[in-house]
Amino acid sequence: MKDSYISIVIAYLMVTFILVSSMPIEGEKGELGPHRLPCPPEYANYCFNGKCVHVVAQDEPGKPCYSCICDKFYIGKRCGTLDLTNPDF
Repeated sequence: MKDSYISIVIAYLMVTFILVSSMPIEGEKGELGPHRLPCPPEYANYCFNGKCVHVVAQDEPGKPCYSCICDKFYIGKRCGTLDLTNPDF
């Protein structure tokens, strides 16, 4: 029972992470917002099919946090997965 519960919680967290990480994070005016900055040039290719952003609010000491704003039809941490379930595809 406990293992089943843990598996369900892990699956829920994974799905939630995927959904949240693939959501657009730009503001209404196309701005990144106060806690997101453009990535440095050395991270120009960090996102496979999207735009890299530096998420300042998630930084840890000595370890900056980079995330991706995926192009349409792409999902995943680095926008490397084509979302074939998208109804607009």
